[in-house]
Amino acid sequence: MTIHADRGAVQTSRELADLYQALGARRSHSRPHVSDDNPYSEAHFKTLKYTHDYPDRFASYDEAHTFCARFIDGYNHHHRHSGIAFLAPADVHYGRTEAVLSVRTAALHAAYAAHPERFVHGRPTPHRPAAAVYINPPGRPERGPREYEVHVLTDRCIAMDPPSEHLSGEISHSLNLISTVSQSH
Repeated sequence: MTIHADRGAVQTSRELADLYQALGARRSHSRPHVSDDNPYSEAHFKTLKYTHDYPDRFASYDEAHTFCARFIDGYNHHHRHSGIAFLAPADVHYGRTEAVLSVRTAALHAAYAAHPERFVHGRPTPHRPAAAVYINPPGRPERGPREYEVHVLTDRCIAMDPPSEHLSGEISHSLNLISTVSQSH
């Protein structure tokens, strides 16, 4: 078993490390000075701790296990998440997104047909979840040096792209510099 935690004083203490070792559990911590190293786990922990029936303490391991099993089932199958268009994670995971959204669309269209005056922006459509979500999105492969275009202006800070041929008033000159910066530093 691996237990993941942030780098708080209690979580990094020698006493807790010794307890984990005695229980045969491994410790896992976020990187130093990175508050959102694993935002999905952090969000899940917060949701768990702030749920309405989370107890101050559990009387036994079995009580904790039962509570967590019930919580995880509700979280995955019944709780609607704003980050995935108010769908349950199980609906997205098991490919039920289109079925759920078609029922939602039918309900919205029926409501619109019954009371179009309530919909000032026209016929409603349900939100859709993002096609992909990443903690660390895959980047394009690095292919050598990158180019940066830098506009340096004196007397006033103006964002221009591309630079204007005619600069007014107080600006005495502009320098357009294209520099190649190596990725190998």
